[in-house]
Amino acid sequence: SQLGILLPGEAGRLTEGFAGARRGMPEPGTLTGLFEAQAGRTPGAVAVSEGGWRLDYAGLEAAANRIAWRL
Repeated sequence: SQLGILLPGEAGRLTEGFAGARRGMPEPGTLTGLFEAQAGRTPGAVAVSEGGWRLDYAGLEAAANRIAWRL
């Protein structure tokens, strides 16, 4: 754990140079809360896709809520 594996300056390039502009992190929350917030912001965006099949956030949230209510 004491041996550095990066050359001088590499850590800065990896953590700052490639990362782009800094952004604020969202408030801590539950996975459910973060998903619901994303679904509220972009309901028509594709959330899941497989081959030619796609499901948007609104549809995925509705399906998840149906399952949750049954449980």
